[in-house]
Amino acid sequence: MTAVPFYDSAAQRHPMLEGVLELGRYRDLLWMLVALSLTVRYKRSLLGLGWTLVNPLLHMLVLTLAFATLFGDQLPRYPVYVLTGLLVFDFFSQTTTFAMNQLSWGTSLLGRVYVPAAVFPLSAVGTSLVNLVVTLVPLALIMAWVANPVGWALLFLPLPVLLLAMLSLGFGFVLATMALSFNDITNMWGVLLRAWYFLTPIMYPPGIIPQRLQWLLDLNPLHHLLVCIREPIYSGTLPPPHHLATSAVWAVFSLLLGWWYFSARRFEFALQA
Repeated sequence: MTAVPFYDSAAQRHPMLEGVLELGRYRDLLWMLVALSLTVRYKRSLLGLGWTLVNPLLHMLVLTLAFATLFGDQLPRYPVYVLTGLLVFDFFSQTTTFAMNQLSWGTSLLGRVYVPAAVFPLSAVGTSLVNLVVTLVPLALIMAWVANPVGWALLFLPLPVLLLAMLSLGFGFVLATMALSFNDITNMWGVLLRAWYFLTPIMYPPGIIPQRLQWLLDLNPLHHLLVCIREPIYSGTLPPPHHLATSAVWAVFSLLLGWWYFSARRFEFALQA
């Protein structure tokens, strides 16, 4: 008779590393959660996955009608400029918010059977990546409609998208962990996201920010990531190196900090059920 190894959480010396190894063993569960999230989100919806296309397009249309006259001289092909910004911010907003919801939902499962808690925030990133790929279709159509330049710089996009996913996941780990103990975190994060939206150059050029307030952009990780993603799409050029370097620092730092905080408290999650 084969002996069943005894699982002792207190014996783990490197919880961050152990958590990464666990995710590899439970990758099938991760894909199932992503598929389930997409299915539940669009169940009984008339347009289904089409809402992923319609929502940013309607948002872009409203912003274009409202601000194209104001910023059109500085920002030609304004719909592409705005839609690119919306895709980046929506990815961050949806991933972090959904990470909190997913972990809150998953605590009932964690109280019954052991699974790595990190699969729930990670499934939020997977769902957002699928939505991002889908929304690239209308973006490509609008780029063709306004004759936006297309160049080899587009091949650079996977790198800043990866950094965006890392940043979002790092924030998601921290927020999901805190939300289990403090229910107000979800509502507070919604308010902070609204303020962050207006502090990020999504609908306006960065140059309109007064020089004395430029430090707000320098400290805004989404601004740097937006430049890294927007430049290849909107201008057909590679982003400035300092924006890429700052984005990488923010992404790695937030992911490591978030994973450390999440790993340190992951065995408490089942008690929150």
